[in-house]
Amino acid sequence: MTLAGQQQQSALVAAAPVSNAAAVRFLEQATFGPTPGEVAHVQSVGFDAWLNEQFAMKPTQFPNASDRTSLEAVQASFFNIAVNAPDQLRQRVAFALGQVMVVSDQKLDNRAAIASYQRVLVTGAFGNYRQLLKDVTLSPAMGTYLDMANNVKEDPEAGTAPNENYAREVLQLFSVGLVKLNSDGTPVLDTGGKPIATYSQETVEGFAHVFTGWTYPSKRRSKFPTLNGPLYTGPLQLVESYHQGGTKQLLDGATVSQGAAAEMEVALDNIAGHPNVGPFIGTRLIQALVKSNPSPAYVQRVAAAFANNGSGQRGDMKAVIRAVLLDAEARAGDTQAAAASDGKLREPVLYMTRLMRAFATRTSGVGLPYYAQSMRQDVFDAPSVFNFYPPSYKPQGYTLYGPEFKLLNSPSVASRLNFAWDFANGGLPNKTLPNFTPLVAAATAGDAALVAQLDATLMHGTMPDGMKSTLATALVSSGAAPRERAMLALYLVAASPAFNIQR
Repeated sequence: MTLAGQQQQSALVAAAPVSNAAAVRFLEQATFGPTPGEVAHVQSVGFDAWLNEQFAMKPTQFPNASDRTSLEAVQASFFNIAVNAPDQLRQRVAFALGQVMVVSDQKLDNRAAIASYQRVLVTGAFGNYRQLLKDVTLSPAMGTYLDMANNVKEDPEAGTAPNENYAREVLQLFSVGLVKLNSDGTPVLDTGGKPIATYSQETVEGFAHVFTGWTYPSKRRSKFPTLNGPLYTGPLQLVESYHQGGTKQLLDGATVSQGAAAEMEVALDNIAGHPNVGPFIGTRLIQALVKSNPSPAYVQRVAAAFANNGSGQRGDMKAVIRAVLLDAEARAGDTQAAAASDGKLREPVLYMTRLMRAFATRTSGVGLPYYAQSMRQDVFDAPSVFNFYPPSYKPQGYTLYGPEFKLLNSPSVASRLNFAWDFANGGLPNKTLPNFTPLVAAATAGDAALVAQLDATLMHGTMPDGMKSTLATALVSSGAAPRERAMLALYLVAASPAFNIQR
């Protein structure tokens, strides 16, 4: 193993017997929520073996859709997969990547495009970042969303120039970011103490010129290639005659002038090889899976895994995911109390799936998109390329990042409570069926057993003493039968601030 690989491995948690609490916490980060069976399995095989199993698992792909399919139907498929699919790690990572490399039905207005793009993310989640970047770049859904499809060379007579949308966002949001980064994710500063820009407007124009001449797939072959109308059944195709000639400026002074197909490869190599990508993408995945405020040392270790998977390969997503989830900082909360800066607010989708999977829920997904929409996370319908919330968002008056807090307001908090109430009281669509039998059995054994069961199932043993006391008082005053007491306690825990934060 190389020195970089040894350094990476040294930061990972050594194999050890996995407690119930540690298994629950790990699965909160690596899946759409722990199930009782998955918790027992992780305890049996350990973190590393579980990751290997997930990496080897066949992907669950989104079903085909047409332009007549409703957005709600595609969203229902998402919830069905998120709650029921066995390849949980792949699906969770694909969901995270979809909030970095965003497309949205607000502009696409085509569910075939949404479904095809989700397949790109699901397929690429465990591959190489460079390949994922190419697949995203040539996705017709992305081609529509950020105007790369049918982006053509300049026309001096008409006064038109290549569209810069994709060139700008692939740099700013999908790869390197606005400012140069140290390997630990902190900004590189000039002699005056100011961040240094990663690229210039000339660089954006250079990439915009590279990304010309690509059109939608064609239903039939033609001797005379031309620009095609929207079609979402394969990658974009090249029509060389529409490509911008000349020399193009890339990152860090590199240039290219080789024809469209070759220029595409050189440009993507230029992006994927930039030193910013490891800390930039690493931070996004840490924030999506583990915590909103990783330390620079944590980011640096993940960036090192991106730079070298231990076998000399750059951009290996499996190595990056392993580094994110097994880092000592990620696993610290397994055995000790979480620090104030640990964890993240559960975004609406994860709030919902966490509760459903905890009680072995089976669902078709039908009816669930409404709840997420009312919590301001209308799946696949983000308001902009910046997603539902920016990764740099800080709640007013705080110095820590809290991206998901951007979605909280009085109506969206009320919607969380409504979902929790409906979940606990049989109000969800009748094709969503949780199994509350173990919880009712605990309630039958007594209030202490019920509270302990909820603490272990939903909070991996971190329920504050004051919260336990409040629950005990509420249950004493309820005087209800075991099932009603169990559902009341479940609702109160799901509604609590302590549960809403993933620690």
